[in-house]
Formats: sequence, structure tokens, C-alpha cells
Amino acid sequence: MSAITPIANRGSKGRIWLALSTFLGIAIVAIFSNGVTGERGGGGSVAYASAAPMEMSLENVIFVDVKDLAGVTVYFGGQVFESGALMGNFAAQQRITPPATGFLNTAQITMTIFFTGQTPPDNITLEGASDFNTSAAMGSVSATSPHFKTYVGQAFQLTPVNTNTFTLTIK
Repeated sequence: MSAITPIANRGSKGRIWLALSTFLGIAIVAIFSNGVTGERGGGGSVAYASAAPMEMSLENVIFVDVKDLAGVTVYFGGQVFESGALMGNFAAQQRITPPATGFLNTAQITMTIFFTGQTPPDNITLEGASDFNTSAAMGSVSATSPHFKTYVGQAFQLTPVNTNTFTLTIK
């Protein structure tokens, strides 16, 4: 079963369409646009809600290396500050798999920031790559709690300030 239905008219920019299909019993939903004015490509575009840039300071308080047959996982975590005020905590892990990441001296990084104020906490999860020469990392926001949903897909930059302090910028 497949259906493509217009769900909004954007005037001179065309319509936004909803495509619903089933493949092997799995429902697949996609939203796309047939507008061309000021948009990427000629046939359609993907629109992301813009989010205000966010900058935080991360203070690392724990750092543990766990070696196994496939490589090393580095676990670290600590506190998150914004303009000097404690905003929450973070937990992160870096995975080094020598044949795949060792030649670049890089690692996969996953980090979740847990914001204080509610239970379960609002959160932002980041995924990307980190460099072992500089301790810098970059990637994008992969998941969030509903409060931060406009940040999904936004780029992040993790910049070392000193051995235990990093600046995290999401924009």
C-alpha cells in the first residue's frame, strides 16, 4: 500500500506532501516538499527547525579506560555549566577499535547531557568523532528529550580548554 497526500499549501513555494507506504509490513512515513524557490535541489527539500546556539563548559570528574580484545573504551563524565551556573551532568564514552580508528588516532564518541530540574531529566545526546592528539571532537546531536527537539541534527564542537575542562558548542 502506498499513498502520497498534500498536507499543506505553501503558496508560491509549492506544497508539503506526506508519503505513507508499507514495506514488508513496516509503515514508512516521509514528509517532503515540491517547492523550488530558495531551497536545496530542484525537486524537494528537508526543513529543520533552527535552534539557538548553545555553549556550555564541561568539567570532567571521572575518567576510566577499559581494554578488551577489540580495543579500548574510555568512559568519562562530570558536570555541565552554562555561564558559570551548574546546569547538569554528562556521561560519555569513546570507542577505539584499532583496525578501524587507530590509523586516524580517532575514536567514536557518544555523550549525553542530563539537565537538572525534572525527573527523568531533559537531555541531549551527541555522536561523532574525537581526535586523540588534541582531545577535540565534532559531530551532531542524535537524540534529545522533547524540550530540546529542535537541536536534533545540529552540529556540535567539543574543544579542550585544559586537561579536565571542555567547551561544548551546539549550533
